[in-house]
Amino acid sequence: TPTLSLNNGDTASYSSGTGSTALVFTTTVAEGDTDSSDLSVSSYSGTITDSAGGAAGAASGDLGTVTIDGAVPVFSSVAATDGAYGVGEVLTITVTWGEAVVSTDATLTLSNGDTAALSSGSGSTALVFTTTIAEGDDDSSDLSVSSYGGTIADAAGGPAGAASGDLGAVTVDGAAPVFASVAATDGDYGVGEELSITVTWGEAVVVSGTPTLTLSNSDTASYSSGSGSTALVFTTTVAEGDDDASDLSVSSYSGTITDAAGGPAGAASGDLG
Repeated sequence: TPTLSLNNGDTASYSSGTGSTALVFTTTVAEGDTDSSDLSVSSYSGTITDSAGGAAGAASGDLGTVTIDGAVPVFSSVAATDGAYGVGEVLTITVTWGEAVVSTDATLTLSNGDTAALSSGSGSTALVFTTTIAEGDDDSSDLSVSSYGGTIADAAGGPAGAASGDLGAVTVDGAAPVFASVAATDGDYGVGEELSITVTWGEAVVVSGTPTLTLSNSDTASYSSGSGSTALVFTTTVAEGDDDASDLSVSSYSGTITDAAGGPAGAASGDLG
């Protein structure tokens, strides 16, 4: 099997063409092959003759605009913005290599079993991936990148090095606060009297702005206190003309009520006794 010696130290082996004027040789670029911006043939070895047995003349020459890149992109780092991420929030992860990489279909596998999809960065040294926290996602107090899937390569097609690493102080809370109960003090409430309603969830919730409760008589009760605890207190003052109700209940809430990670609190409704 004749071979060609190339100027970067590699060899190409005979593939086909015997009996014709043109022989084809092939070589597969491997990781660690010496880079070359102007590849050429230095010589051949082995037996190449004409039909009478005369040895073929020496072969050498430049191969034109053929470049060899035997170095794969070396993984550098993974990073994300520290914080607690709850249901509905987007986590952005940046993965960096030592040279520019390209990809259209890459994904990251995370330590809690979730995946992050490629968002941007193809053609640069840093690819950006995103994932949206969904209800039911496994909680994680120390999220990390386990691996990547899909194709990530340099311009010459060399596969990017494996990517993994801790994301720092990134926590995931995939459990939304579960509604537990609504309650109020039994009694008859007349014009000018204040009714306090307590709504309880299964974990501490925080309030942004002034959430309200919609009541079965179409009145609303406004948030009063309790942010940071499991129980929020809402109040409403009975006004002249309010619809009478012999069995008042909570229909729903509006506004922003979440857990510490930003996961929205479960729907609240129920009879007030």
